[in-house]
This record gives sequence, structure tokens and C-alpha cells, in this order.
Amino acid sequence: MYYKNSGFYRNYYKFEMSPFHFALQQDSSDFYFLTDYLYKKIQIIRHFIDMQNPFILVTGKDGLGKTALSYYLYHTLKNFSDYISIRINLVPVNPSPDWFHQLLANIISPEHTFSSWENLINKLASLKEKGKKIVLIFDNSILAQHKNILESLRASANIFIKEQHLFSSIFMSSPEDIKKTSESQEILKYLSARIVLKPLTSQETSKYITFQLARVGQERPLFTPDALTLIHQATRGVPLRINLLAHTAMSISSQRGLVNIDKKIIRDAVQIMSQTDSDKNIVSTLLDKSSSTVELNNNDLSTEVFNKNKIKQLITEISAGKKPIDNLEGIITKYIFLNLYTGNTDIAKMLARSQIWLSRGNTEASLKVLNGVSTLLRQQTRGI
Repeated sequence: MYYKNSGFYRNYYKFEMSPFHFALQQDSSDFYFLTDYLYKKIQIIRHFIDMQNPFILVTGKDGLGKTALSYYLYHTLKNFSDYISIRINLVPVNPSPDWFHQLLANIISPEHTFSSWENLINKLASLKEKGKKIVLIFDNSILAQHKNILESLRASANIFIKEQHLFSSIFMSSPEDIKKTSESQEILKYLSARIVLKPLTSQETSKYITFQLARVGQERPLFTPDALTLIHQATRGVPLRINLLAHTAMSISSQRGLVNIDKKIIRDAVQIMSQTDSDKNIVSTLLDKSSSTVELNNNDLSTEVFNKNKIKQLITEISAGKKPIDNLEGIITKYIFLNLYTGNTDIAKMLARSQIWLSRGNTEASLKVLNGVSTLLRQQTRGI
């Protein structure tokens, strides 16, 4: 089921879904925007999957759409009976070889329990005999974090059935993660293809926003051409930043009761996103100080915003249930911005999950994720 929006999208824009929310692409390939470049790269991936080549790498900086592509591939392959695909985004901290073996056993059936490696190979071989192509899609920086699994994958690459590898593995990984371990470097020797994701062009950014709005039923343009140009300049064509900036701009527009979103609204939204030292250049080139009507507390916009007290405060407010959901979602959105722009993508992703649960009315699940954020922050800052 698609992400059902409970905030300003439904109340002001009359949308049943949020056009720029992360959850949409998790539920359906219909919300995935295919550029010509991506279409060609996906055809390459499909070719190597059909050949059952062992390892395919999709790499790119944070925010360029590795997770979105992993969902697209997963949903697309599910539509064909000759593919068996599993998307893996959660792995134990120290997974044992048996964990990986049980993962492969689940390909056979959810009820199948791993007993021995020989038996597992025979079961998988029988699927191959029936013409099935097995695809594992890893979307959790496995190349940097999980040596045991990498060793198991490398060993599996030496198993052939009818002159084909047992399965194909697709890794979604940042350039930094690839370089972290010797095991990941060893895996790279077996690569069949390396796909590098690129930012959207200015024209693609405009088409992407139009595409997302059309998917939720908005046929008339909401963003002026100047606004779309400014969005591309501010986000540098990074899809995740485009989502966040467009979302914030639509929120500002709804609060002011406006129909069209012009470059003045984008400037105000950019100001929220551009308060860290690393993005002073964006502020200087895109913002006219006199144009801003968004008043924000500078303390809230500093890199210290995610301290222990802030998280406790947010958890308390959600637990109390006194603030409207819309307000709480807005607070989390601002925190997502700040963490993305300070490079803390792990925190940003966890906050996005918390926001999804909150939007669905599941405060218990949202609080659970936020408690996880609090724990991670303490680990990162050694007792903040």
C-alpha cells in the first residue's frame, strides 16, 4: 500500500499521497523516474543478470538514488516469473555464515530451514534447472561492513551450474564504502559491471518534479519555470535533495495559501537547507537576504541541533500527542535536511523512517526509530 499522507498534502493540495516522500518508491516501481541514462544502465544490469554473472556494482554519492534503484529493480524483477529476487537492507552487526546460508534457504521457500551447504546447493540447483534466475540485491553498505558475508559470496562465485554462476549479487554502495575493506576490494575483481549514478540535469530535474506530481494526480504545473531552475541549482540535481526542497517549498506554499510556487518560495526553502558552513556558497549565489520571510532560530539550525536534549524533546512531544502531526513532521523534515547537509546520512535515513511511521499514525514505531537515533548519536559523539 502506498504511503497515505495525513498532513498538508491531503488538507491543502487534496493529494492522497505525498509526491516526494521516500516511501513511494519502496512500494511500487510506478514512482521511479527513468532518465535515458538510467534506462541504458538498467538494460546493462538486466543483461548481466540474465547471464547470471556473479557481481554487479551500483555506486554513487549519497542521495543519487541507489536505494530507489534497488527497489525499482526488486519490483521489476518480481513481475517476471523466471526471476527470484531478494532485497537485503538489514544485516546483523556480526552475521555468521549460517545467517547467509539461511538467507539463501529463504529463496527456496520462507519455511525452508538451512541444514547443510550441500543440501542447499542441490535445492538451488533444482531451481536453476527450472530456468530460474536468482538475484540478491544488497542495499546496506555491505561492501564496507560485513566481512563474513563477503567471504561467503566470494566462495559462492566459484559454484557453477550448467556453466552459470549460482546467483547474481547487486551491490548498492558509495565510493567511500568500496575502499574500506580488503574483502570488498577482492569482490571488485569479480565485477561484471560497474554502474555509476549521476545527478539529474536541469531538464531532468524539471521532468522529475512534474513526473512525481503527475503520479499523485496533479496535472496542472505547480512550480514556475524559474522555481524549477532554482531547485536544480540549489540541489545540484541530487534526487534526495530535490525531494526535500520540493517538499519544503510545497509546505511553505500551503501555509501562505498560495497556488503557484515561485522562486521566492524556493529561496525561503533553500535558506532552511543551507545554513551549514559547507553550503555558504549556495546562500551567497541564490539568496537575497531581504527576500526571506522564514524566521528561524539560528541555534536550531546549527550542526549541534541533534543533541541528546533535542531528541528527548521530540520523543516527549510525540508521546504526549499534544502537537499536531503536521508540526511534528515539519520538525523532523528540518532535522533530515541538517543531517544530510552535514553528511550524517545514517541519521537522516533513520529520521525518514520515523517520519513515515508518524505519518501513518503509528507513533509507537516512530518512537522506536527515534530511540534508535538517540542511541546512534550517543555512539557517534561518545556520550553526547
